[in-house]
Amino acid sequence: MFVTVLAPELIAAVAPLSAIGGQMAGGYATMAAAHGAASATPSSMDPMALVAHSALHAHHGIAQGMGAEGMAVHAMTVATMGLSGATYAAGEAANMATLGL
Repeated sequence: MFVTVLAPELIAAVAPLSAIGGQMAGGYATMAAAHGAASATPSSMDPMALVAHSALHAHHGIAQGMGAEGMAVHAMTVATMGLSGATYAAGEAANMATLGL
């Protein structure tokens, strides 16, 4: 089985993917700010509403953690693609030099 890697296309894909990461980070920051403003516990609240509010607050923390994890995976994917593209390009250049092409 053979694998063909088009290094220039792989390297070119890094910039748009990185831009998507920036958009995701901006979206998460906006969402976190909105949730932060909404998560302030009022001074007087019905006990059942306080339970619901507490559950929503916990859910927000879980969602933020998952978002951060997703951003980290995205950043690692982009970095790996860039490094892999450069590595394949260098390998191909070395192969061509060996062949005298």
